[in-house]
Amino acid sequence: LWMAILKDFAIYFDQPSAVYSPGQFVSGYVVVQIDEGSINITGIKLHAFGRGYTRILANFRNTSFEADHNHGVECDNYLDRTEYIYGEGRKFLMPVGRHHLKFKFQLPFNMLPSSYEGGMNCYIRYTLTATMIRPWAIDYITTRAFTILEKIDINLPEFT
Repeated sequence: LWMAILKDFAIYFDQPSAVYSPGQFVSGYVVVQIDEGSINITGIKLHAFGRGYTRILANFRNTSFEADHNHGVECDNYLDRTEYIYGEGRKFLMPVGRHHLKFKFQLPFNMLPSSYEGGMNCYIRYTLTATMIRPWAIDYITTRAFTILEKIDINLPEFT
């Protein structure tokens, strides 16, 4: 049995800091390096996703127990777009070699709040995930985070 060897599957941004503002273009490439054999795939898709998550916890104490009760979870999706960057659902073999698959997409101009990390119970995170779709096999997946910095004019009346 001759097996393919996937040496590298990674996402690289053209902007090394991976910091973007609403309306900007996000660009870069996905590297696929196959050292031996060929990989049977139906495509490589890229999923840009942004989510805000908040969980409110309350402690209730009495003499017999102490427990955390989940009072509320709020999730908001700010970005959710998927596109094929290689192939489009047709079955084919990806050959041996180092492949650079370019991507470029524009972020929405509005409704993209800045990235935020407030621990496990509160965050706004943006990720880019590449999935190599393999029929009758487990897909290969790689993910990279990126940061959104929303530009706000603090001189506007709503901020004074």
